[in-house]
Amino acid sequence: MEKKENKRVVVLYKSFYGSTKQYAEWIVEETDGDCFELDKIKAEELQKYDVIVFGGGLYAAGINGMKTFQEIYDQIKEKRIIICAVGLSPVVEKVIHEVMEANVTAEMKGKVNFFLLRGAYDHQKQKFIHKMMMKALAAKIKSKKEEDRTEEDRGILECIQHPVNFMNKESIRPILDSIH
Repeated sequence: MEKKENKRVVVLYKSFYGSTKQYAEWIVEETDGDCFELDKIKAEELQKYDVIVFGGGLYAAGINGMKTFQEIYDQIKEKRIIICAVGLSPVVEKVIHEVMEANVTAEMKGKVNFFLLRGAYDHQKQKFIHKMMMKALAAKIKSKKEEDRTEEDRGILECIQHPVNFMNKESIRPILDSIH
């Protein structure tokens, strides 16, 4: 049997409330990789890795830290790159496509693997700006007729009232498969 080549893996993350950091730590546990906050490592230091995983929280369809990651992309684009967004949205093809389209540059498309993971949300622990964004979204949803609200709309309204945690270590399996 042919021995699998060990790939050097680094996981970079940008996390406000801890969900993305937890996923990063789980990926590192499973790959024996290294883990850094995105802002704490320079692009030159990434050259020793074969696989670079970047994860960021999803806020108003934007991935936290994506602009910084895009700035270093030219220096690492020959590596295997995996990007994952962590948010409350359901992991369905339509949402994955929308988030990817809103965040991945034309140059990155077809070169990076993209994943969406579900995180956790506790409205009481949010920073002021994030509370206001969620309240604005809730107001928009509440302006819809009840029969026009989607399951996702109802979920958003519910999570403002009660903390939710959709995190699941098993959900990193496709990312791990993509690494190997």
